[in-house]
Parts: sequence; structure tokens; C-alpha cells
Amino acid sequence: MYGLVDKVNGLPHQKATGLLLSSKKMKELLQLRCDGTHWHQQLEGSSRTRHAQEWPEQLCLAILWSAVEEMKSQVMMQAFAVEAEQEEQEEMGPLDAIHGPEDAEEQPSKRRRINLDELDREEDYEEKTIDTAEDYVALKEKLRKQNWLMITKDQRVAVRRLHAMMGHCSREALIRMLRASGCDKKVIKAAQFFRCPSCDEIRDKEQPRIVKPLRELQRIKFNDEVSIDVFEVHDAVGGRHSVLSMVDVSTHYQLAVRLCAGGTPSSKLCADALNQSWITPFGPPSFVVTDQGVHNSGR
Repeated sequence: MYGLVDKVNGLPHQKATGLLLSSKKMKELLQLRCDGTHWHQQLEGSSRTRHAQEWPEQLCLAILWSAVEEMKSQVMMQAFAVEAEQEEQEEMGPLDAIHGPEDAEEQPSKRRRINLDELDREEDYEEKTIDTAEDYVALKEKLRKQNWLMITKDQRVAVRRLHAMMGHCSREALIRMLRASGCDKKVIKAAQFFRCPSCDEIRDKEQPRIVKPLRELQRIKFNDEVSIDVFEVHDAVGGRHSVLSMVDVSTHYQLAVRLCAGGTPSSKLCADALNQSWITPFGPPSFVVTDQGVHNSGR
């Protein structure tokens, strides 16, 4: 029944195979037995018995398929029960939604009187454009859900589980991990529309970004505040060069001085370059802005 046939005449061989299993799914899916509707070729001769020792391709595929179903049952429905339940809710929608004819309200036996004003109002509603925030949010959520449900439930549960395992990471970080793992493009595209109810509940209200206050007008002048930083450039032959950049904040005047052949320069090297290239011709600035790099500490 799994494709074990004689190589000479094509008649099937009757050879029962016993499997010692602990998997419930494999026991359910590997119960195909002879239906008695065909003739059999007896297993006699060394060539036929050797051939019968090999599992036919259909049996191998059935074993693999049942193992996959067992894995889905164990991983998705038991280990990831919460995620699986969330995806079932995504598929089903609200409890009062109409999924089929059985969910629709029964039509009354008595014929209703036609209200032309009501029909006209309903058609106006159908033609209504999205002009309110509530309508926009509803349409946006509908489109998000449609794009998210484009992938299979197993894939959605796996993405949701990955998001939870990574500490409820951001959607951007989730997509980066999927791309780095060589995931299917369809899954990566659907992940752009992923939504986590737990993150929605604990997400803080967006706070305005902290903006550095402006200095007093009389102090905004050249050499009042200078920003310094070290960056690295590569030349045409691949050589590395560490460069000290000095920028006047008010006028955006910039000086760049080569420090060394790549890598992190010493703080003494940066201090000497700042002293010779900026402080000597312009004097010391009132304020110097740096990051927390090691080249800004020490000398």
C-alpha cells in the first residue's frame, strides 16, 4: 500500500512493517494496511527479498510527514500554546463576526416594508470616504491583518515565539534577525505587519525627544563651542587613516587633521592636534563637545 511492488511484473508485495512509536500523530497517520483488492507477488528468491528490505519512497514520505505533524503538535500547540491561541484569534476575528451562512441572522418570515430613506442612507454610508481618525485606524488595522495572515499559521506562531524569546524586541530588530537567518521573503514581508498585544499594553506613551537648549544669543559666535570627533577613512589603495574633525558649532567651519594610520589614536595625539591646529590660531574655545571615546580621555 506504500508502493512496494515487484521490479519484474509490477505486482505489489505483501510485507507488513511494524514500527515502535511513542508519537500519537505517527500512530494515527501510519495505519495504512492492505485493502485486499489486488493480487500479490510472493516474496521468494534472494533478489526479491533484498528489494523488500528497503523502505519504499511513499513509506519514507509518510514517516517524515507524520513526524512533522507531531512536531507541530508538540511545539505549536503545547510549548507555544499562548502564541497558537493568539494566531487562532487572528484568524477567527471577533466573536460576533460572520464567518459563514450559519452565523448570519435568520431572515424573518414576514416580509419587511422597504424604507427608501434607510436604503438611501445605507448607500451614502457605502460611498463614504475615510475622513475620520476612527475610520483610518480601522482600515489600517484591516490591511495590517490581511498582510499578516498571508503566511501560514505555523510560520506566524514561529515569528511570534521568536519575538517573545528576544524579550519582545522591536519589529525592526525582528526583521533583521529573520533576514540574517535566511528566512523566506514572504515571512520577512509579513513580519513588517506583525503586532504584539503585550507590547501594545506596556508601551509607554511617546515622549518628545530631548532637544539641547539654545545658548544665549550673545554667546553664539565663532569659537564659542567646538565639536571634535575622530573618524576613519580609506584611501584608493585600501590604506586606513584616522582623522580628527573639529567643527565650530555656530558657523560650521571645519578643520580635519590626520592623526595616524587607522585604529584608535591616543589621547595625547588628539590633544596635540587640537592644540596646534585650532587653539594656536583661534585660541581656546569656551566649550568643547566630545563623545565618550577613549581618545577623549587621559591627556
